[in-house]
Amino acid sequence: MFLDVTWLEIPKLFISSTMDENTKTDRESIIEDLKKENYDIIEFQSYNFPYDNMQDLSIVDETINAVKKANVFILILDNNYGTVIDNKSIIHQEYERAKELKLPIFVFIKQNVWRDFENKKINSKSTIKKKEYYDFILELSQYKIIPFKKYQDCVNYIKEQFLNLLGGVLKFSSQSQWLWNENTTRRIEKSAKEIWIITPDFLWDFDDKEFHAIVMNNVIDRDCKYKYIYKNSENNNLKRDEMLRLYKMYFNKKGKNILDLNNQVQFLPVNSSDFNWSTEQILFNPFSVNEMAIAVDIMDVRDRTLKFNIEFGLNKRIGFRKQFIDFWNSNINNKNNKIDISNYNV
Repeated sequence: MFLDVTWLEIPKLFISSTMDENTKTDRESIIEDLKKENYDIIEFQSYNFPYDNMQDLSIVDETINAVKKANVFILILDNNYGTVIDNKSIIHQEYERAKELKLPIFVFIKQNVWRDFENKKINSKSTIKKKEYYDFILELSQYKIIPFKKYQDCVNYIKEQFLNLLGGVLKFSSQSQWLWNENTTRRIEKSAKEIWIITPDFLWDFDDKEFHAIVMNNVIDRDCKYKYIYKNSENNNLKRDEMLRLYKMYFNKKGKNILDLNNQVQFLPVNSSDFNWSTEQILFNPFSVNEMAIAVDIMDVRDRTLKFNIEFGLNKRIGFRKQFIDFWNSNINNKNNKIDISNYNV
């Protein structure tokens, strides 16, 4: 209902692959097609790159460090592990750099290679000839693997992720930093004074250990205020009750007034038939100069890779805030818990 991300910065995609003949054509075609769609491609690698005789290792460092210029990492694998430097191939080291930077990672593997991996074929006649390559793919299998037959499969998947799952039509703008990784979201939440959340499942504030710890600290030690609009279900109500139980336990331990908790953390359950939000949306620091809003995990890659959090532009953020207030005040039973704009020094 609230999600409208029509003004976004051009995604910066780092394309990682080997440079052998098997991969070269696919790589060139993928880059060409994505550029036509106005994606910003970081293509540090060159086909003249001296992979077979690395005398100047600073070149390797440069290509690995170039990953930090991106906000999305795309890895394309065929039947070659690539040139090994310090016991790991360059693409392996690029991947590790992306993981270290907590970038969203997409892994595309040729269908025949993926088939051999699933069948654990490692021999001279297989597409996977060395165990080190098999082990690398095994490490990557923690993410969602996208097997592909033709390069168009990769392009179509990327476009679907950025277009269809972001509402159908994107108009990219270079004026806003719209793509947050988890570190950005953690940093904002750790310093926020008040947070309004629409959630279908409490996945981040309850199930995710790191975010759960941040929320606990915010409520217990920082007196941060939370308002939740959530889908009314048995499972969600159990999560809500457990959150409140923990808050009350720590409030008692610290000698804090339990009545203050009722004003600090508030919940509004919404019947499933009336809950129209498919992804979590958050407003930080409403009405303040530090107000920000995001849509969380818009690409639904939880537990497989790092999450995309999309920041709302100014007009969308203001609209989100107004809609949250209207919905909250129209449905909250306790009149004392209604949002009073006059309390925000507007």
